[in-house]
Amino acid sequence: MKRGIFCLSVLLLSSVWLCLANQSGEEPGIKLRVHSRGLDFVRQLVLQYLDSFLNSYMVPNLSGFGTVNYEIQNIEIESFDIGETSFKTFPPNIFRPVINGASTSLRAKWKVWKKVLFVTLRLSGELKAGASGLNIGQSIELGRNDMGKPTFKAVDCSTFVKSLKFDVKYTGLDWLINLGLSLFETSIKDKLQSAVCGQIKKVLDEGGEGLTDAFKVNLPLISQSSINVGLVCDPEATSMGVMFSLRGRCFPNSSPDTKVPIKVSSVTTLDETAEMIRFSVNEYVLNTLLYSLWFNDILTWNVSSSQVRDAVGFEVTSDTLAPLDPTFEQYAGRPIEFKIEAPNAPSALFGARGLILSGDIVVVIYVVQEDGSRTRAESLDLSFNATGMVMINQNSLKGNISDLRINADAFQGTIAELFNEVIGQVIPTNLLPAVNGILNSGYMFPESFGFTVENPTLAYKQGALEVGADIRQVTQGGFPTLDTATIPDVPK
Repeated sequence: MKRGIFCLSVLLLSSVWLCLANQSGEEPGIKLRVHSRGLDFVRQLVLQYLDSFLNSYMVPNLSGFGTVNYEIQNIEIESFDIGETSFKTFPPNIFRPVINGASTSLRAKWKVWKKVLFVTLRLSGELKAGASGLNIGQSIELGRNDMGKPTFKAVDCSTFVKSLKFDVKYTGLDWLINLGLSLFETSIKDKLQSAVCGQIKKVLDEGGEGLTDAFKVNLPLISQSSINVGLVCDPEATSMGVMFSLRGRCFPNSSPDTKVPIKVSSVTTLDETAEMIRFSVNEYVLNTLLYSLWFNDILTWNVSSSQVRDAVGFEVTSDTLAPLDPTFEQYAGRPIEFKIEAPNAPSALFGARGLILSGDIVVVIYVVQEDGSRTRAESLDLSFNATGMVMINQNSLKGNISDLRINADAFQGTIAELFNEVIGQVIPTNLLPAVNGILNSGYMFPESFGFTVENPTLAYKQGALEVGADIRQVTQGGFPTLDTATIPDVPK
């Protein structure tokens, strides 16, 4: 008995663990929550679209041929009231649009005919039909496929029609046909309710497949880098809305299968706030972007002798540096060029103080020979550490660097000592004020495709940056098609 209870307990605990565990065993770099307020905003957009669609929708003619042949033509929707609508969510991953109290009326011309022996019996006229008290609820199961694309599956549908009325005219047998339709109203409603659910399922399944196909797992970023935003687990429906866990892995377009030697830090739990959308960006995302930029040599700069001259206002030659380092004495009067590169990808950390960037820099000094070739004469190993913060002030993004340090290895001789002395004076008096002046000027959130951001918030957490905002529709408009032709489509 005890053994059985023990085995049952283990089984139950294992089941709970498997349900709670991430299905792919992969931590998300980005967590996105669409709050119930955000879902309601989407509902209003859908109603706008539906109203516009119905005002211009031409109902196609219907026909059927068999034992009895029929045609229904010139179908016109006279009125449509969608009633009350809502979007509901149910754990673990069910999204359910609901319509209550909808009503509609339409008119059409119809004809039926049937051949009996050598005689064809025909009947035609005009039909006016109306339905009221129409309730529809359709559950949609949210999931993901092997590529990390979202999937949508119609799983449960319920319909109810309170009243159904028909009025047939111009047949010569109007009263008899209308009487027959009234007698069979219940049977007709049952068939209509079943047909509505079947049609909704067909539309949702086909539309869901289209949305899945259209979803781009990889999106372009900067400098030939992209980000993989595929789902690492099924979307999670909660009482507050729907949560999406995205991979958030950046990679170089030229080598999408590159193994980035960076792991996601512990998953951040989103604050229980009521913005329409709220998301957290793990420092893993920024670190994979920095790695991608480093892999693409974006963090390597070549500074020509003319650029050096333009920067300092005079010609820098080997004679200029010879008093500081005897190595340059053998290159009498030759121009100097520099190559600045990062031997490793910089690293980023999110914390209460904001964003901390750190890394190493190597400054290689070249002497330009008479034939144009370059000779490596010296190098300077530097390390940097910068602490900064992005803030939101009245719908404007502003930034500030509170601390910036660049140091040369003190064991590298006179040049390193001079560099540390000069840079120690330049950073606080010139560089930081100039950079912060630009960052503090602010960046206003733009209106994009008819929408704008309102009430944005930003919070720094240990290992992640958390952002929330409401969305407001400014003008009605469509959404652009993202050009992703140059982005490789890879699973991870």
